[in-house]
Amino acid sequence: MIVVVGGGIAGLGCARKLEELGHKVLVLEASDRVGGRIVDVRLEHDRGVAVVPGGAEFLHGIIDKPFEDDVEELEWPNYVYFGKECRLERDEAALEAIDEAFRGISGEGTLLQALARTGVPSRLLDLADAVYGNDYGGSLSDLGAREVVYEQSRWSHGEQYAVIRGRTLTTFSERLASGLGDVRLGRAVVAVDPGPVVTTSDGNVLRPDAVVLAVPVGARLAMRLPVPSPDVPTVATAVKVFVVLERPVWPPDFWNAVCADSLFPELWVSPAPNDFPVVVGFVTGSRADRLARRHARAELVRRFLEQLDTIFSSPSTARPATDACLGSHVLEWEEAYTAPTPGAIERQRAFAIPLADHRIFFAGEACNDALNPCIQGALASGIKAAATAHQALH
Repeated sequence: MIVVVGGGIAGLGCARKLEELGHKVLVLEASDRVGGRIVDVRLEHDRGVAVVPGGAEFLHGIIDKPFEDDVEELEWPNYVYFGKECRLERDEAALEAIDEAFRGISGEGTLLQALARTGVPSRLLDLADAVYGNDYGGSLSDLGAREVVYEQSRWSHGEQYAVIRGRTLTTFSERLASGLGDVRLGRAVVAVDPGPVVTTSDGNVLRPDAVVLAVPVGARLAMRLPVPSPDVPTVATAVKVFVVLERPVWPPDFWNAVCADSLFPELWVSPAPNDFPVVVGFVTGSRADRLARRHARAELVRRFLEQLDTIFSSPSTARPATDACLGSHVLEWEEAYTAPTPGAIERQRAFAIPLADHRIFFAGEACNDALNPCIQGALASGIKAAATAHQALH
């Protein structure tokens, strides 16, 4: 028997592959659901309840997508907003200019330094910080140029943003779990020791043939297993602020904006099916850390509404979002996804090295040597860990 610790996408993908290879598999998940960082949040508001994705929300790229569901492709970025100029527009020229500069980066140093070397003017660097920096999990000055070039050279899924039409990504995680032989929820693992020996929080001790740990970085470090390097993958914090509005306050063709020089560099209208529109503000990395540390949740909501008011105000309505707000929710996502900071290539390769002598293997997007932090990266790491464990046992 092989024990897979963690019922997220990496763990479920690993378990399915192991069963295909003929192994008996037991999946242990600490929470009361599968999906890991794919989770829906119920948001109560003045007119009822909205259901929105609290963690992973989009499929990034649809080439070789991991499910057969009908997907809706979404244009991203749809609009750009220049905060210093208070201008919301569909600026294809600006987006093409920073995309051309992004494709031309090279060398060492930070992503900010690499883009500056291409001659991009400061106005467009501010936009690139919202388009690329925040999406990758930090500001341009947090991220490594070599690491981003490496990640891009291995990305093969396309550039679309997509959602499962009419549903959220929990549909995918639940389907991935369905049909597995033995998935046990509410079974936290407190220790994995050489042998291997697995100890759960209720005192059960298991002695499987092998263990695959498919848990977040923090949970793995808490088990005090040896790591090949003292430097572990950088995991970005994220803050998502959700506001439910009585009515749309944006142009008819709007669904998202990247916002230069703004508190929330990305915002979008949630594609999740709800009776009232839900707008999401998204900020990652050191900016998210500062926001969470300095501001109470009510203040984060107020400031997000203020940003929306500034973007969508008109001569007749100065506070369109604030006046239409029916409810809100703030999610502080402590381990959102790994970021390609300087040294990430070596750190993630080392983090994936199995303790083969003890038949302990690792999965999760933090173990993905292509630095892919998305659903595809997590799934690929699980499948790779399954293949490695299978080979070691034969």
